[in-house]
Amino acid sequence: MTWRQLPLLRLSVLATGLATALPLTAQAQPTTARERAQLFATCEGRFWAMAARQRAIRADAAPTEAQRQTFITLLEAVLPDAEDNGLETGQAKRWQATGWTEVAYLISDTVYV
Repeated sequence: MTWRQLPLLRLSVLATGLATALPLTAQAQPTTARERAQLFATCEGRFWAMAARQRAIRADAAPTEAQRQTFITLLEAVLPDAEDNGLETGQAKRWQATGWTEVAYLISDTVYV
């Protein structure tokens, strides 16, 4: 393994950890439009951060961007119903930023340790 492949390995381990930890921390499936919007926005933010990191290290971000686009589509589908039921304007963007920040901190911990 070359020194250039090491960040990719760390990123893969991080992504696997996120994917396996999510079901362990989830209490239940989201039942309201607001809960679904929060889940989809947060996940979109997480994939956004992962793709940004992959582009920064010149890795292929296309699969991650495709996953991100899936969550954007899901969010767009539930957002009107969530807003009709009282979701504040801009809240989805804050959830996206939260997801991005969570992953950015994890990447920072793995890269700059």
